[in-house]
Amino acid sequence: MKKILLVLLLFAITSGMVFAEVIIFEGWSVWGNGLRAAPRGNTVTFSGNVTSVAGYVNEWLNVTDLRGKTVILEIQNAGASNFSNSRMLKITINRNDQLVRPTNVPYLIEDEYVPASVTRIEFTLPNTFDGKLGLVFYGAELNNLQITATYR
Repeated sequence: MKKILLVLLLFAITSGMVFAEVIIFEGWSVWGNGLRAAPRGNTVTFSGNVTSVAGYVNEWLNVTDLRGKTVILEIQNAGASNFSNSRMLKITINRNDQLVRPTNVPYLIEDEYVPASVTRIEFTLPNTFDGKLGLVFYGAELNNLQITATYR
């Protein structure tokens, strides 16, 4: 019995099922014009017409929990939205709005934006993470775009 439990535990760890924590979207702020956000736990649903730039940000995330961790954003329903030049979103961190380069997305549009075809974004927060994490949209008609956030 111990061997079976050990094998199951090893499988869960290597598949990323164990130790995954959630990033709660309640309490985040919308900035810019045209963006609407409906948070529910670790999922947020975006709607609206972003004619220029708008975003969703939290400046007070727990740095102790997140520094050095890998954040995973699962994207759903992107096909129902329209993105200018296929630019879905860009991710910024820290008070200086440092651009994040996802580890699993080899090409960023205009060297900043994750393409609209991507359904999973992974990035590691540096040890200098100061608690600010932002999602930025540019020229997008958003129709129930869902993002679910976890970290490990």
